[in-house]
Amino acid sequence: MTDEQFRRAQEATKTRLPIIHECKVDEKTGLISIESNNIETITVKYYSVDDEILFSRSPFVTDQVSQFTYVKPFIQIDKPTTGQLTTIELPEGLN
Repeated sequence: MTDEQFRRAQEATKTRLPIIHECKVDEKTGLISIESNNIETITVKYYSVDDEILFSRSPFVTDQVSQFTYVKPFIQIDKPTTGQLTTIELPEGLN
């Protein structure tokens, strides 16, 4: 397959399939920028995890999956997409 054929195939795929092309997080502001096609809603979930407790209980979870403690998101944002670029701001209190 030539480069041109590959590019055409990618363009054709963009028009049909739901796809996320790029996701960036601004480290200073926490702003999330997502480039996508054919996705109606993007869900972002924020979790609070105490790393020290998590890894002191089970540093290698492979053999102890049944004992692993799961966490639930404390904030969930469902944002309708607005064309190809969707931005999601960091919720108040998390900056």
